[in-house]
Amino acid sequence: MLTPGNVDDREPLRNKSFIEQIFGKLVGDKGYICKDLFSKLFVDGIQLSLF
Repeated sequence: MLTPGNVDDREPLRNKSFIEQIFGKLVGDKGYICKDLFSKLFVDGIQLSLF
């Protein structure tokens, strides 16, 4: 998903219908890490990998 420059890139990850369509691993930079987000994705079977 592409987001406009004025939208937080993590915003789609808060949308349950978007989460239901992804699986496996997501890769992002350290700016995306948040304990709540990691936990939410992990419960849904999505592994967040950081570089």
